[in-house]
Amino acid sequence: MSKKNILKIFIFFSIYTIFNLILFFYFQQDKENRIKLYFQQKVDKLFSEYRATQNGFKMLSNFVCDNINNREDILQLIYKLKTSDDKNRLRKKLFDKLEKYYTLLKKYRFYYLTLYYPDGRVFLRMHQPYKYGDNLYKKNSSLDFIKNNPYLLNEIETGIIYNYQLFYKGKLLALVKTSISYDVLKQELTKLFNSDYEYILKKEFISKKTLKSGHKLFIQSDINDNFFYEETSIKRDRTRVANQTINKINLILKERLKDKLNLDKNFAEAVKVENKYYIVTFLTISPFQQKRYNIGYLISYEQDNTYEIFDSVFWYNIILGNIIIILILIFVFYVLQMNEKLKLIASTDKLTGLFNRNKFYEIISNEIERAKRYNRPLSLIIFDIDHFKKINDTFGHNIGDYVLKTIATIIKKNIRKNDTPFRWGGEEFIVLTPETDINGAATFAEKLREAVENYKFDKVVKVTISLGVAQYDPKKDKDIDSLINRADEALYKSKESGRNRVTIAD
Repeated sequence: MSKKNILKIFIFFSIYTIFNLILFFYFQQDKENRIKLYFQQKVDKLFSEYRATQNGFKMLSNFVCDNINNREDILQLIYKLKTSDDKNRLRKKLFDKLEKYYTLLKKYRFYYLTLYYPDGRVFLRMHQPYKYGDNLYKKNSSLDFIKNNPYLLNEIETGIIYNYQLFYKGKLLALVKTSISYDVLKQELTKLFNSDYEYILKKEFISKKTLKSGHKLFIQSDINDNFFYEETSIKRDRTRVANQTINKINLILKERLKDKLNLDKNFAEAVKVENKYYIVTFLTISPFQQKRYNIGYLISYEQDNTYEIFDSVFWYNIILGNIIIILILIFVFYVLQMNEKLKLIASTDKLTGLFNRNKFYEIISNEIERAKRYNRPLSLIIFDIDHFKKINDTFGHNIGDYVLKTIATIIKKNIRKNDTPFRWGGEEFIVLTPETDINGAATFAEKLREAVENYKFDKVVKVTISLGVAQYDPKKDKDIDSLINRADEALYKSKESGRNRVTIAD
């Protein structure tokens, strides 16, 4: 394989590699953008599911609390309970009046209904009627936002809270608090939507008393040591994604989300377990939607058949892009090859395969420039076949063509690496000899003459050539034709002197 072809292959391979890298990074970026958009859709979907479910519970809570707020007899009873000494009897009476509302709430898994005064003192818990008199506003946290809103700590631990104000005679009389546990909300989400859910709360939002008492047990999350979830989450069987699979997912996410969970931002992750993809979406949870305070995350686990399509599309684009690049490069290579062939055809004599007159002028112009720039010798040999017309007339044009082609072959075999042969026209030939002075060119011309004379041609007894040699001289040769004319004059002197000889110009 020629050096030229090796260079071409190297250039085309380099171009292919560069385009392939560009293609890879482009489609990789495209894939990442698609995944980012898809994850954002998952976050938006989880947010919509959460708000829809929460609002469903809120509507029921609103209905119950609005009914209580419109009951004059209940408001009067609360007012009397606040000022009367006979609190137990009045509390029992109030419990009886509220029982039907609490029964309705329990039917939809509202297990907490608490009434308390504006100063935080509880005067009735429907779920624990024996427990009252404590203050919800006890400052038992070092967190600033709970210091300013001390009732929040209890509410965070309880679950999703709905607070309502009760007014009597135009003044704030008391407050009603209903709540559903995190576990209930998760079950409702699972029932309504095609995922499994989990709540995890930050450790700092769970009181030490709760963690120790066992009244409501929180277990350290296997995703991150600083987050906890309710014990019921472990015991309850999943309906969409098996507990064992979720455990495997969490173990994978533990290292991946080491720092990400502390950023308090919504996000989604794709996890592959047992050749199946799962999308795990994290939604920040804040009390009363106060985004300044994120207490944890609502997590959804969903088996996903779409995510792996991104990989398939990526590799499909890469393969298709490679095919297109290869086809384009093949087409370019073909065009270049055809262009070279056309150039070669345009610059080559069809019969002998030597360069023609047009190519001669192109090459000699460059060689003259180089000779002048570096002050190097440049010579030219011109010759024609002796009595060529006689050969044609005697043996026919086919034999004449055979002689022309054979002499071209002899020239190719005897020239040096830097020499270039041309068919000047008819039976005339030129050999351009760079880096060669007149004496060297004359010696070489003699070698060519002997090679032709000694060659045994078929059907032709003997063929000889007459040659003229000239060296380029910037003073004498103002143009290319001047050099050719001097060599041509030397050729005619060879003919006049008896042919089959070499003559040096001037």
